[in-house]
Amino acid sequence: MDIKLRPHHLLCISFFEGEGYSEQFVSNMQSVIDKLREHKLFRLTLGKDCICACCPLYTSECADIDKVTTYDNIVMRLLRLSADTIYNYDDIVIKVKENILDKGLTVDICGDCQYAYICHNGHDA
Repeated sequence: MDIKLRPHHLLCISFFEGEGYSEQFVSNMQSVIDKLREHKLFRLTLGKDCICACCPLYTSECADIDKVTTYDNIVMRLLRLSADTIYNYDDIVIKVKENILDKGLTVDICGDCQYAYICHNGHDA
């Protein structure tokens, strides 16, 4: 199992449009998405994941750890997920859509993210 994801990154992936902190970050994000679509399985983690690996805000630890921990906890609660558990990406995409996206909850979860303008620009129900 080489794909690890933080819970809130399931939302980031849902709205990814090729923007991010840097070219390296964007390239990595696309690579992670491609792997998920191909291999399907990933491990949910509350630590550094495959997306954090190329984030310039993550040096020895996440610069926004309090913010992302809050995002993660809300996503886990809404989707009834458990950390350090293996999930099927296709199943989780459905849960994200039904329990968060279709209910227009992203602005409540991560509306203070610097990339929120992408996710909340007419995408929420």
